[in-house]
Amino acid sequence: MSCRSPAHCQYICLPVHPIRSGTWLYRIKNTLNDSQALGVLVTSRPSSEVMPFVRVTAGKINNTITSPHPVTLFAEVKHGFAAVLGANVTAVIEPETGDPLTLTLLDDGAGADVTKGDGVYSVYLFRFTNNGRHTMKMFAEWTNTTSLKPPQSNPALYVPGYIENDTINMNPPRPVYKDKSTNEMFSRVLFLGSFKVTNVSHNSSDEDGFPPCKINDLEAKMENEHVVLFWTAPGDDYDQGAASHYDIRISVNPFILRQHVSRALAINASYIKPKNAGSRETFIFRLGNRTADQGIITYIAICSIDKNEQRSEISNLVHVTSPRFREEDTSHAYTTTVEKNSTTTVLIAAAFAVCLCFAIGTGVYGWRKCYKITNQTTDSGSLLKYSITKEAQNNTKCQSEEICLQ
Repeated sequence: MSCRSPAHCQYICLPVHPIRSGTWLYRIKNTLNDSQALGVLVTSRPSSEVMPFVRVTAGKINNTITSPHPVTLFAEVKHGFAAVLGANVTAVIEPETGDPLTLTLLDDGAGADVTKGDGVYSVYLFRFTNNGRHTMKMFAEWTNTTSLKPPQSNPALYVPGYIENDTINMNPPRPVYKDKSTNEMFSRVLFLGSFKVTNVSHNSSDEDGFPPCKINDLEAKMENEHVVLFWTAPGDDYDQGAASHYDIRISVNPFILRQHVSRALAINASYIKPKNAGSRETFIFRLGNRTADQGIITYIAICSIDKNEQRSEISNLVHVTSPRFREEDTSHAYTTTVEKNSTTTVLIAAAFAVCLCFAIGTGVYGWRKCYKITNQTTDSGSLLKYSITKEAQNNTKCQSEEICLQ
């Protein structure tokens, strides 16, 4: 161990090789009677250029930030080329005067974070209490849930095999990448320098100028004729705090949800108390009669509303399909109905056909008989007609006077 003692600083170098990973304890004893303010900074270098190690990088901050415009903070935590998931990443912003501001960066695909599980942790920064210079540093620490996600596999289409000379040749199976836990504890500090904040008013901390952030991870599934929704809770101001309530809409037309969401059917979600930003939300409801027809696709969207009725953007659209009857149940019901209806239809049709044939036959017979008598003629056809007419008149007269001469 070597030690140098300048006027105001002490440097201690530990040339131990190899350095063991884990928690190191360094004790400082104050030999004076008065208290002293001490600052401790520990730096390290990789022990090998070949072995991967945990590295933290962050985006650059502008030299001047004008309040209340929000700024996105992000930090990427990687172990070689593998993304580090489940780490505890925080940002500490210290003004010249006043208390420091601590923000937690998340990799959940909500709020300022774009993609879930890519090792990039993000958060919005917009609350400042003072004008002037601010310094910022990032902390990344190992937790019990920390794991490594291997680099994304080749995005090219996997071909299981090919044909050569009329022979099928199979390719090796596509590799499957799984997240693996890591027991390598780490703690990293990244200094991002300083920046200047302007246009901060005394009432800026009480103003609610930002709506909740957009919900990007809405999921839906059907369970026993009920729809189950999952999403990450937004905040009252972007991804901080808690929203006031949710507005859930459904429609069979996705265009209505995207362009005219107020026209879509609203689901009663008044009894949901939104959780703090970053928490998981679950909601279950049942489709109404108009939207629960078999095989109908129903689209669902949600937006969050804060205490000042500021609405977030419409979430990503999800859809569910109402389950159809089982094929055997549908076939049996259809067969039974067809058999009953067929029997009734055949009987009615047979009776109607008999009646129709009888009526037609009677009409044709009478018409032919009349036609035959009327058109019977002889050489003295007119005389025959006259005789028939006279005979008919005599019959009528005999019946009326009850005198009939044979």
